[in-house]
Amino acid sequence: MLLRMHKSEELARVATDPIFNEYSGRTILIAGATGFISRFLVMSIILYNETADNKIQLILLCRDEKKARLLYGNWLNSPYIKIIEQDIKEPITIKDKVDYIIHAAADSNPSRIKDNPASLIEANILGVKTIFDFARLGDVQSVLYLSSYMVYGNLDGKIKEGMYQGIDILNESNSYTIAKRCAENLCVCYNKEYGIPSKIIRPAFVYGPSDDTDIRVYAEIIKSVSLNKDILLTSDGGCTRPVIFVYDLVRAILHILKDGKICFGYDVYSRYISIRKFAEIALNCSDKKIFIKYKNYEDSLKIIPDIMEENSINQCKKDTNWTEWWDIKSSLKESIEYLQNKYKVTVK
Repeated sequence: MLLRMHKSEELARVATDPIFNEYSGRTILIAGATGFISRFLVMSIILYNETADNKIQLILLCRDEKKARLLYGNWLNSPYIKIIEQDIKEPITIKDKVDYIIHAAADSNPSRIKDNPASLIEANILGVKTIFDFARLGDVQSVLYLSSYMVYGNLDGKIKEGMYQGIDILNESNSYTIAKRCAENLCVCYNKEYGIPSKIIRPAFVYGPSDDTDIRVYAEIIKSVSLNKDILLTSDGGCTRPVIFVYDLVRAILHILKDGKICFGYDVYSRYISIRKFAEIALNCSDKKIFIKYKNYEDSLKIIPDIMEENSINQCKKDTNWTEWWDIKSSLKESIEYLQNKYKVTVK
């Protein structure tokens, strides 16, 4: 089942960020336009264009046009949107002038990492090459690559720009991390050899209203509450991770695309929070009698430190005017309500 995009008051608020005005009258190419992050980026631009005199032109690249039309519905009938169906590994042949490119086409599905590691590496690396080979042909002002904090490897503590850990390169389960590292290096190499202004963003764990295909723990927590079901944790919930709300990430993408440093990898997250604390806050967003349950009873007895540490200063905030607009509770409330107000369509 696919989450059909729709307008909400909070999503419309994203489009009030002054950074959108910087792209007025410009053309943005978004690769991977049906992905979880991209769909809210696209929708925020659509909502901005509703009131803007000088529209932002959108070229949306995706593997499946039918899915895109089911996802966005009549929004795609707008004259300032062009949709192109193609494999990201194939050359881009469009003739339109493109000012900015956001490359968000990447396969991070856990099952793909496990079962198809070679195909995953191929798609991630060749996709970047496709984007930059196209950028070489025109006068592109900036190219942003949506990477992942996974490039840091197996970190036990907090992430920090430039702090990398070694990984076993002969372990296929590390294919995603290796692919992302190689892709980032390609961004730097294309800048060095061809002068392409490359920007890199490394989101942490991104949460928000997602569809049934998202099986990550944060997504499952949000979906459970939106369906008025108990939250089931398969661990004690003590794992603490950096997180970012997808609406705030959309804004960060546009800020870094315009004002970020060239060839710098920006970590984007708002705070560290344990899975259990995340679940507790989500639970408090509901007025129904639902509970947190544990797969193993012993996990429920463990005392978990009440950690929710905000990321008050990072390089993204220093180099741009971006800062978070939503805290954990307000973002979870919006995510739950967005899902409850949704309607779904089946994608075969």
